[in-house]
Amino acid sequence: MELYLQFPQGWWPLLLIIFAPFLVLFFLRRGYEKPKEIKAQIVWVVVATALAFVIEFVAVSLEVWTYFPGNWPIILWLGYIGAALSAFQIIKKIEEL
Repeated sequence: MELYLQFPQGWWPLLLIIFAPFLVLFFLRRGYEKPKEIKAQIVWVVVATALAFVIEFVAVSLEVWTYFPGNWPIILWLGYIGAALSAFQIIKKIEEL
């Protein structure tokens, strides 16, 4: 398995869109002041990213979708992490309502 470290510039705005909700809600909710929440976010992102890796591996193994032979784009994994962090903040905001 080979990691793909060269990616199109279009990924940067996409990552900004993915991480923006996390950053906005993190600061609005003052998540940085809550040590338990920081730990919960770390656990959440590790579990969600691990699940994304498993899904990715199974899907590629079953040829549901493919990448170039041996080409796993690492930037996609950053998107998974950002999506997990954003989801955590959105769920916490909903709980507060």
